[in-house]
Amino acid sequence: MFAIVSRLLLPVLLFCLLPFCSAQGGTTSFAIATICNSSVGISYNLVSLSKSFPYELNPDEQPYAFKANLEIFNAGKEDLKGWEVFIGYVNKEILVSAGGALLSDGSSFPVNASEGVTLTSSATLKTGIETANDFSQMGVVLELKGTEFGKNESSLPNNITLVDPNFQCSKPILSVKGALFYPYIIFNFLFLFSLLCF
Repeated sequence: MFAIVSRLLLPVLLFCLLPFCSAQGGTTSFAIATICNSSVGISYNLVSLSKSFPYELNPDEQPYAFKANLEIFNAGKEDLKGWEVFIGYVNKEILVSAGGALLSDGSSFPVNASEGVTLTSSATLKTGIETANDFSQMGVVLELKGTEFGKNESSLPNNITLVDPNFQCSKPILSVKGALFYPYIIFNFLFLFSLLCF
C-alpha cells in the first residue's frame, strides 16, 4: 500500500519542487527525468527553441533550432563506466552536436535522430563514496544542439533511458513549465522515493 502511495507522490513531488530549483530564475523550459535502478538519474532539459532559416509557409516544414541539456548523475555504490543513453526523439530532429558525447553507432554529426539516437561516452561517473560527494565527478551535463521541424508543444523526446540490460529505468516524468531542471537537488528526492517504488 505504501509503495502505491509512493508511486503517486513521486510526480506530485516533482511538480511541486521544480519551480524552486530553477537554475536561471524563471526561464521557461520543459524537462523530463527518469531514474534507473534507484541509483542513476537522467534528465533532458530543453533550454531554448527558436525559429530557424529558411522560413517556410507550411508550418510542418518550418525548422526550429533547439538547445538542450542531457544530465546524468550517479548516486549509486558502483562507478558508471562507458555508459550509453538513448534519447527517443519524435519531432524529425537532426542532432548537430552532443557536447562531447559520441554516437554509439560510430557515425558523425549532424545525424538524423528522428527515430531516436544513442549517445555514449568513455567518461566514468564516480560514486559519492569515493569522491566525498563531488558532483563534478559524479555527474555530467551534455549540451545538445539540433534542429526539429514543426511547432511542437513541448519539443521533448518521449523517452530517455540507459542502454544497459543491468539497469531498469522508470517511465520519464514531465516537469512543469517555467523552471529549468536542476538534477542534483531533484535526484535526492527521486532516489528516496524510488526506493519505495521498485
